[in-house]
Amino acid sequence: MILGLSFSHNCSVVVLDESGGIKFACSEERLSRRKNEWGIPEKTLSLVFSDVVHPSRITRVAVGERCESRSATDAFAQCMYLANYQAKDALIRNKKKMAWTVAWELFCRLFRKKNDFRHLVTDHLKSLGVHAPIDFIEHHEAHAASAYYCSPFSEGLAVTLDGEGDRTSCSVWRCRDGIMEKMASLPESCSVGKFYRCITSLLGFTINRHEGKVTGLAAHGNPDRFRDAMQQLLFTRFDGTRPTIHSAVAESMLQRFRFRSVDPLRLLAFTDLAIKASTWDGLLGSILRRHFIREIGSAFDLDWELLTMKDKADIAAAAQEVLEATVLSWITHQLAAADTRTLLLAGGVFANVKLNQSVLDGLPVDNIFIQPAMGDEGLALGGGLRVAHRVEAPRISVSAMHSTYFGPSIQRDEIETALERAELTAREFEEDEIAETVASALAEYKVVGIARGAMEFGPRALGHRSILAHPGRKDFNDRINKRLNRSDFMPFAPVVLEDMVNEVFEGSKLTAASVPGRFMTIAIDVKREWHERLAGVVHSDGTARPQIVGADDDSLYYEILRRFHELTGLGCLVNTSFNLHEEPIVASAADAIKALELGAIDLLIVGNHVVYGADHGRKTA
Repeated sequence: MILGLSFSHNCSVVVLDESGGIKFACSEERLSRRKNEWGIPEKTLSLVFSDVVHPSRITRVAVGERCESRSATDAFAQCMYLANYQAKDALIRNKKKMAWTVAWELFCRLFRKKNDFRHLVTDHLKSLGVHAPIDFIEHHEAHAASAYYCSPFSEGLAVTLDGEGDRTSCSVWRCRDGIMEKMASLPESCSVGKFYRCITSLLGFTINRHEGKVTGLAAHGNPDRFRDAMQQLLFTRFDGTRPTIHSAVAESMLQRFRFRSVDPLRLLAFTDLAIKASTWDGLLGSILRRHFIREIGSAFDLDWELLTMKDKADIAAAAQEVLEATVLSWITHQLAAADTRTLLLAGGVFANVKLNQSVLDGLPVDNIFIQPAMGDEGLALGGGLRVAHRVEAPRISVSAMHSTYFGPSIQRDEIETALERAELTAREFEEDEIAETVASALAEYKVVGIARGAMEFGPRALGHRSILAHPGRKDFNDRINKRLNRSDFMPFAPVVLEDMVNEVFEGSKLTAASVPGRFMTIAIDVKREWHERLAGVVHSDGTARPQIVGADDDSLYYEILRRFHELTGLGCLVNTSFNLHEEPIVASAADAIKALELGAIDLLIVGNHVVYGADHGRKTA
């Protein structure tokens, strides 16, 4: 068995068999209950070694980064690169220990050689009983592998874009017959991801978490107002005949600090923020926001502490427009050099569904695949797949990723224990009865939470940890948002019957869009006659981010949708992630029951148990 690991934000564990088949995949945040968890995924590894595979059966380990950042002390390296948020937050709150850790690192740099932190990874795995060889796979190579080896295509151009990883922000790979050949890459000074992170911060959102809010808000704004200023921050330029990306944000950040090569002396300029901070995320966010306002914000002639919603929407619209123009220009030249019409995408930038729509519609592309776990959680998967293909090649062929259901399941005894503790009663049904019960409740405008089967891997809830609702009324959306404490400008996504895709959506490349459409990774235009009928899932720009479900997919999920179609004439439902505000998607029966008790949902399906909320029987519409 191959163990895949990633340690950066949204750290994860993947288990593959020797042929590259995915046996298990889960992000640590689901178990630690800390959003975008960082470091060694302790809880997930414990689960894997108790329930999935014994440590002695691991034949190879793949880490989805080089782990080459250097420090003089193990304590500093452990804190920066391998500690989880609980440990990081504890250090931030202990001001004396934090000052000592930084001071000791500075002192030791005068006398010691700085080393990478690979030995810390090796030692930790040995302590867990894993003695297999470890391969440290370059960050963007792992992203590219996750896109190529999980796609349904034997050849194509893999493009990766993110903030940075192993001092690279973009890479391009020609992929054919199981072989990946690197064509180009760009350093972190060209980062598109850092540009979008900057806009997220300037708008007052949380970096590495709320970039999707910028994308959603952009549809409500006018890009004309800030286009000129934004175009100075990000654009494609040519060095001779070779295209590159100019990112003023990334360049300014590197002048101040390199995240993966932290200089404690530079951190001293933010001592006042460190003294006030109580969390690692809070400290990082305040440091970057101060930097962005000072170095970037002056170009906009705004008071960044007094932005109106119109200001925010117009900034977001200009940022989205410039992002799309820059990325399309860059990829255009790579496609011409590779002589292919198939694109394979991964990296956090491609979590942007509007960008993905523009890439497909605006480029000479016939096929597209976007890795569903496109962020850094996908490094564990891509690293493992890269090792599998290196070790076993050429026997292994590319194998399409048909679902993301690779996480832990909720067991019956866990459900019964959680129900007993919550003093709730439930009925256990067969699938047909569950489908009928849920479809009827949804037709009556009830909000239903589903937590059953293997949990999804990646950021999207795709039916196993989802909240479902009627898609026909915009005002109903507002009520759901209030119950979930979510931003009202963010669109809900639909799950749609495969047979209705051509009836509801439009576009010259609709067939190609249907491949990523199975995983909610692309926006698609909705036909105008459906805008009112599906008001709850059509965004203000006339698009939706669908999950397309067919009869061969999850049987209960499909049956709920089919029966709802029979009742309402709508082969579509609201599908949003099953989580409370600012929490990870639910993982356990207790997590799901908590949402019911807090009134976020009216009806809960946990395993095969049906649990009603306090308002059972009351009309919602």
